[in-house]
Amino acid sequence: KGIGGERGIDAPLFGSAALAKHHGLPPIGVIIGESPESAYGAIMLDYRDCGPQGEPAVVHVEMKRGDPLITPLATDFAAFVDGLRDAAHLGQPMPPVRWRSSPSQVPPTLSSDNATPPSSQVPAEMDPLTAPAGLGGWLLLVGFGLLLAPFRLLRGLAAGFEPFMDPEVWSYLVTPGSEGYDPALAAIVGAEIVVNLGFVALALVVVVKFLERSWRFPTLFIGFLVAMPVVTLADSAAAHFISPMSNEEAAKSLGTLLAQVTSAVIWTAYTLKSRRVKNTFVRGRP
Repeated sequence: KGIGGERGIDAPLFGSAALAKHHGLPPIGVIIGESPESAYGAIMLDYRDCGPQGEPAVVHVEMKRGDPLITPLATDFAAFVDGLRDAAHLGQPMPPVRWRSSPSQVPPTLSSDNATPPSSQVPAEMDPLTAPAGLGGWLLLVGFGLLLAPFRLLRGLAAGFEPFMDPEVWSYLVTPGSEGYDPALAAIVGAEIVVNLGFVALALVVVVKFLERSWRFPTLFIGFLVAMPVVTLADSAAAHFISPMSNEEAAKSLGTLLAQVTSAVIWTAYTLKSRRVKNTFVRGRP
């Protein structure tokens, strides 16, 4: 595409940003060429992993039924250019060079018999060649759990604070001068209700961002995972203050806390490492 002119990368009408918006491509970087395979795809510099100051990978991006299909082509632009070959001598169109990562991996000659490299030459970060994207795989399990989360949280909130929902009980606890009045207890119960309602609101926001495939989802989801055991620990401490727990109740609370911590570690690692997550939650990225 070049730089400058009405069709350069920075052109307002036919530049990278305008074409990406027109074709619905994810804002992962800069378009450097139209796709040779699809009118709704492009070859792009991918800045997701390296950041704006890093060395971007080169990828092929195409929209498939509303989802971005991102295929790695090379780990950097130099490797991409070095891997280009003239297909004229082959007498037929040459397959895209999707497996290049370094000059040392280019065979001395390419023909119709060796145009596709053996699997041992495919770099690990580019296998599979077609990067996964869309709400599939393990993301279906994540989505199912997120959709149920607000209802489970509301049910737990209602069960835990049911005794305080009686106006007489509430008045007995929070009215100064009554026999059951305890300023600390009233403050703890009020704070617990506010915190838990806020946590329900966070769960709803995470669900919305998941369904929107927003670029903010991974950060919000990790925050939700981290906050869950923290809120559980606070609930347990508040419950113990109001009414000391038995050994059985304490063991049950500890088991719940450990399960949440384990789940947070597993799903945080998945969110940070998954190629599907990186390729799916790209909408709205500045």
